[in-house]
Amino acid sequence: MAPRVGLRTRQRLTLLAVAILAVGFSVSAFVAYTSLALSLDAAADESLVEQAGLIDPGLLQEGGKVIYTRGELPGETPNGVAVSAAVVTPGGILAETQRQPIDSSTVVAVARQAVQANGPVWLSLQDANGVPRRVYAEPLPDLAPLRAALVLSRSLRELQDELTRVLIGLAVLGLATTCGGGALVYWLTGRVLRPVRTIASVARDLSEQDLHRRVELPVPDDEMGQLVDTFNGMLARLEAAFESLRRFTADASHELRAPLMLMQTEIEVALARPREGEEYARALRAVQAEVVHLARLSEHLLMLARADVGTLRPERQAVDVADFAHEVAARWEPAAARTGVRIAVEAPDAGTVAADPWLLRQVLDNLLDNAIRHSPAGGRVLLRAAPDAAGWTFEVADEGPGVPPEQRQLLFQRFSRLDRARSPERRGAGLGLALSAAIARAHGGDLALVARPGPGALFRLTLPERPQPESQAPARPDPTSDRR
Repeated sequence: MAPRVGLRTRQRLTLLAVAILAVGFSVSAFVAYTSLALSLDAAADESLVEQAGLIDPGLLQEGGKVIYTRGELPGETPNGVAVSAAVVTPGGILAETQRQPIDSSTVVAVARQAVQANGPVWLSLQDANGVPRRVYAEPLPDLAPLRAALVLSRSLRELQDELTRVLIGLAVLGLATTCGGGALVYWLTGRVLRPVRTIASVARDLSEQDLHRRVELPVPDDEMGQLVDTFNGMLARLEAAFESLRRFTADASHELRAPLMLMQTEIEVALARPREGEEYARALRAVQAEVVHLARLSEHLLMLARADVGTLRPERQAVDVADFAHEVAARWEPAAARTGVRIAVEAPDAGTVAADPWLLRQVLDNLLDNAIRHSPAGGRVLLRAAPDAAGWTFEVADEGPGVPPEQRQLLFQRFSRLDRARSPERRGAGLGLALSAAIARAHGGDLALVARPGPGALFRLTLPERPQPESQAPARPDPTSDRR
């Protein structure tokens, strides 16, 4: 289908170009032809006036007769154009050139019109042979008593033949120009649309296994080159998205498979033979722990999926920053005390931030959990909240080993675990920071790892003072979903 669509586009563009060329050339030819015709008519009239100016001074009246003192009336102009002339009175023709193609009655009638009008008279007529002629008549003041007039005419056949030749030449030139222009446009549109046809062919044959393909065409750095670059960029983004989806699916499958297998093992062992009640309770507690882990993992995956499709919409409220920071830190003090870590809070005495308290608590819980797990015994975790020019900033700093520079680009990727670099324990599914970053973006803010001198890691959450408009706000989970 795509090649035929391209061909039709090419034909339409060619026909449009041919139509424009034909109309443009027709208008130009019409203007040129009309200008030439008017110029030739003016030249013919001018030759008759000049000839009259040559004949008039040589006419003389003697004894009721008119003679031409220079001999016979000239039958052509100095330029060799044949012109017939006649001196006419109401009584008839007094003198004329040897060849007079117009009949006498017509010549006398034209002369009478000139005498009556007391001025020049112009006419266009055909002679006895059907040849078009231009006629000029003017009264003769020197022969006023005779009421005489001078009548001249010349043939227009040569001028019309010349116009016909010009018209034929214009028609041939116009046809050649239109055909040549159409062929050139057809060739150029073929070259221009070749990348489009290639893109259509690649897109038609593309599958999720061929996202590595690219459009390889030598195109200039113009709109077509931008189209090719845009298409290749789209393929690169799709390839990265599909690769991320494949990794995400594989990692999610692995994370779900491990607790399910542990649950299955615990259940099979418990059912292998009759056991005491305490053994069944131990098995149920182990299964319950894995169920809690699965529930948390499922909730995180669901929130990330909703954030991806734009349905995670924070329910913003005015949150008292100081009370909120102390309340979140107090919830983690027992866990910190078990590992010998202290939690310190720095927050202003007053101030509110427009945020979803439950989602904001999720972010700070993830950051404090990471900080406590990666801090050495006797270390300190600092939770700091402060206003800035854009809104509010929340920072969580620990005194652990920090994050190696080569691993920082993986920090907020899903299922990425850097615990081996910061702690030998394997905890969590690697979704906490990815989910926290998604929640920050849903609030119109950002979550980043900030470089700092000395050991430890510093995470900074920034929230805007004013929320985004609802039309631009990312998504919020269903309020009926289980919040853990």
